[in-house]
Amino acid sequence: MNFSQIATSTFVFKVYSLFLALAFAYSIWQLYTDLRKNALEYEYVIQHLVRWVLAGLFAGRLVAWLFLAETDSLDLWSFFMFWDGGLHLFSALAAFAAFAYYDLSQSKFSVGRYADLACSPLWHGVLILDLGAFLTGTAYGTPTGLPWGIQYETFGVDIITPVHPVTLYAFILHFLFLVLVEKNFRQWSAHPWRTTVYSLLFYAVTDFFLQFLHAEKTLILFETLRLSQLLDLALIVSLLGYTALQRRQSS
Repeated sequence: MNFSQIATSTFVFKVYSLFLALAFAYSIWQLYTDLRKNALEYEYVIQHLVRWVLAGLFAGRLVAWLFLAETDSLDLWSFFMFWDGGLHLFSALAAFAAFAYYDLSQSKFSVGRYADLACSPLWHGVLILDLGAFLTGTAYGTPTGLPWGIQYETFGVDIITPVHPVTLYAFILHFLFLVLVEKNFRQWSAHPWRTTVYSLLFYAVTDFFLQFLHAEKTLILFETLRLSQLLDLALIVSLLGYTALQRRQSS
């Protein structure tokens, strides 16, 4: 059975795009409710949310259109075929965060408080994406003889033997960290940016090691590391440097 896409006589819709839309919608709704619950200025966020969302959608679609398209045709119409071409998630998140940071920094609000509060909604969105990638085979692992290996019969997975369920591994790790975030949020939120730094650091570390078990075709550099792993390393070094600087300033 193929869970990766829904085909009609008109177009092909990638099922993972549904999970992407669901993750985005749920994260935004939870962020809105958390802002109200914590008595923060949610009206300001709502007023600027459309701008942030459009910036994220444009950046994510542009990167997917230019670098990840499965066809050599880059006509203007294909740019808007998001149901087939997908969205580069991290480019979308980066643009969303950049515009949000700029607008919030121009206001009287603490950017760190808003960023920390957004961590739990974003982790819920990540869990939805992990589940979507697991069911559709958007990301899959290397062959394994372990009893929990899974076998895909779907487009895009060129390994017919059981493989590591890497997205299921990620789901479990991300869920455990989400529990940790929600348990310690009140304590961590006393220090702006702490929850955000911990979340980014955990995601980068787990992604770096799990990438060694990934088998989908991506850009590999130096015959060992994937491009995403180099980005993970850059993020880890930056976050550790930021943490060390903050501790030095507070001592």
